[in-house]
Amino acid sequence: MLAVSADAINAHLRAGGRVVVATYGRAVVYGPRNAGDFTEGKVSGNLYVRRGRSRDCLTFKGGRELLVTIRLSI
Repeated sequence: MLAVSADAINAHLRAGGRVVVATYGRAVVYGPRNAGDFTEGKVSGNLYVRRGRSRDCLTFKGGRELLVTIRLSI
């Protein structure tokens, strides 16, 4: 079970919301144009976000533990 599902994040972005993904040294704000950038790994079950042509992993242990802080805002 994911701590936060990709479907919930993408739905929030489609509704006009914003998502902040933060690490210790960096924070990235995603807006409605980024809807669909969040995916779940088919094998690992982890949460990923698209960055250019690659994907950054945001969770581990099959999506049960977060590597970053994820905040949904209006």
